[in-house]
Amino acid sequence: MNTCNHPIDFEGFSVVLCKKDKQESLLKCLKDQALFITQKKLMILQKKWPPFPYLKVKDQVLLNLSENKEELSHYQEKLKIDPLLLNKDSEQLILFDKIKLQLLHALLAKKEKIIIEDFLDLLSISEKQELLYLLADLVKKHKIAVLLLTHEESIAYSPYVNHLRVEN
Repeated sequence: MNTCNHPIDFEGFSVVLCKKDKQESLLKCLKDQALFITQKKLMILQKKWPPFPYLKVKDQVLLNLSENKEELSHYQEKLKIDPLLLNKDSEQLILFDKIKLQLLHALLAKKEKIIIEDFLDLLSISEKQELLYLLADLVKKHKIAVLLLTHEESIAYSPYVNHLRVEN
């Protein structure tokens, strides 16, 4: 099956389970499709973040947004982000912090859809569990659609997942 037939239209907590090598082409296709969607609606979470390493973390999170301290504080608490994290340099961040900070940006920017590339094998079990819980909460309480690419069956068959597509 041609991976470019994958529509970027997804809802709830959706997972595509496929091998790592297929994920690269699928992610490229999804990124190409994303160019035709209003950027206001979609965000792609990536392990290679931030895009501008010379900016402070807080500036990355608030990129193209006006600062609303009350909203920022609310979402930081919801995502369990230590406020001191925003004052660090990006090189000091671990992957899990980068993921949560990208989720913070998505919430502040009122994104409707989030695509997450497969980097879960780089997280600890407790970080994976916390991330799945956070993503399920975003889907349920904020009506954000999440598409997660993974090769891990334990993630794909998680009770948090609403829609599963298995690719060979």
